[in-house]
Amino acid sequence: MNLVNIQSTGVTPILAIPFVETDTDEKPRRLTEGETITVPASTRRLNIYPFVLSYGLDDPRVSYYLEGFDREPIISSREDLSQVSYTNLKGGTYTFHLDLADESGEARRASVTIVKMKAFYEQPVFWIAVVSAILIAWIVRQMLRQQARTLEHKAREEERRKEEERISRELNMAASIQAGALPSIFPAFPDRKEFDIYASMTPAKEVGGDFYDFFMIDSDHLGLVMADVSGKGIPAALFMMISKILIKTRAQSGLSPAQVLKAVNEQICNNNREDMFVTVWLGVLELSTGRLTASNAGHEYPIISSADGSFELFHDRHGFVIGGMSSSKYTDYTIDLAPGSCIFLYTDGVMEAANREGERFGSDRLIKVLNSNSEKTPKEIIEAVSIAADNFSMDTDQFDDITMLCLRYNGESGIRFDSSLNIEAETDFQPRVMDFIDEKLESYGVGMKDASRIKIASDELFSNVSKFAYRGMEKGDIKVEIGRSDDHRSVFLRFSDSGAPFDPLKGKTPDTTLSADDREIGGLGIFLTRKLMDDVKYEYRNGMNTVTIRKDIDI
Repeated sequence: MNLVNIQSTGVTPILAIPFVETDTDEKPRRLTEGETITVPASTRRLNIYPFVLSYGLDDPRVSYYLEGFDREPIISSREDLSQVSYTNLKGGTYTFHLDLADESGEARRASVTIVKMKAFYEQPVFWIAVVSAILIAWIVRQMLRQQARTLEHKAREEERRKEEERISRELNMAASIQAGALPSIFPAFPDRKEFDIYASMTPAKEVGGDFYDFFMIDSDHLGLVMADVSGKGIPAALFMMISKILIKTRAQSGLSPAQVLKAVNEQICNNNREDMFVTVWLGVLELSTGRLTASNAGHEYPIISSADGSFELFHDRHGFVIGGMSSSKYTDYTIDLAPGSCIFLYTDGVMEAANREGERFGSDRLIKVLNSNSEKTPKEIIEAVSIAADNFSMDTDQFDDITMLCLRYNGESGIRFDSSLNIEAETDFQPRVMDFIDEKLESYGVGMKDASRIKIASDELFSNVSKFAYRGMEKGDIKVEIGRSDDHRSVFLRFSDSGAPFDPLKGKTPDTTLSADDREIGGLGIFLTRKLMDDVKYEYRNGMNTVTIRKDIDI
């Protein structure tokens, strides 16, 4: 027992802390002076029993406090002093002080030290372990989240890759179908010698909106199409397929190009929910004569070369684009192609090919390339243009589809000129020329009526050349060639001279309703020749004027 004796007025006061009790003790612990008691960490309640015994003091002032827990002493009277309880003390060392002051103000104290063992969670190692565990858990969580994000990203990437592969397969399939829909086997008509044709399409994407087409309408007419659909990708390709089918179907029905475009435009406008459109150039070439009938629905100007190889833009009249307005009208026009002439068709991707400075390839460069390669085959011409455009736009992405078609007209096939006569361009030699022609016609078995018409036309032509071809210059020769078709159904005569260029077919047609006195002089001979012959053509090539006549005969 911890006792403190206080001497005052002959009376000995006693301060004591005789017992300490915990909720883990079966009974209170008795204390001895100076003892330090230890209680387990599991202690939740601590009871301290202070005791003051004094016979000489009326009302001594008593105070107590638990050092390490109470902030200030608790004052009590002796009579009110009883059990002092503390709950949920943390592990550590505490000292309970009991103080008594007498009447004179002299203080006395009794103390006891109590050590409460620290719980495991109060140990620094525990908190280090806890913090470490939390940190490790956080790191693991972050790693798991990162791993989850990585797996999710990989899953999305895999899904995106599969989707891209699926789209790529579909685009490649669409491109393959589209390519298969365009004529791509060359020579396209190996048995036809009247023309040579080649075409190519290079889409800016896997599937483009440009298209070309060519097809036989009948044995003597070839259809030509060059078109550019608005937009790119699969929608443009689908619209292209529809347009191509409609144009070909209508053209093969025998309609003129303008009639075809009008019918196709009305049909597309009736069900054009996506508001797409297509520019179209459509031509029909008559192979026996070289006459090209064409119509343009908002497409690029065709480029035509004469027989001497000079290419020029042909500024034809444009109608509105197909799919724009159902009421649009279109106009036919004709061009007579001489043997050796070319027609070059293209889409705007050729003109608009740009370099890094933003400069476009343009029509001037295109025509320059064409003229530099005019003697080459259509395939070689297209390859030359493609190389020139690629070199011009080097290191820049292709902005638009590039589509080209080139046709060279060779003239009617199966003609064999088996005899020729070179003679001075003088009317005095006209009987000799007529004898030469008459002899060949007889050998061909040409009937009297057809032979007479051929000789009249030949007489007019030789007479015109003799009188006018070398006017104002030194006289030259006339070359007269005669032959017939392989099937012997047509006779051909060709008159060539090296005089000044002159197309007799461009002369004004005489008004035969007037009398000879009232009618203007000139033009009657050519007029008569055209009436008597089935075909008359003129061309100027390599410094030579050439007029060719054809007469279909009865055999």
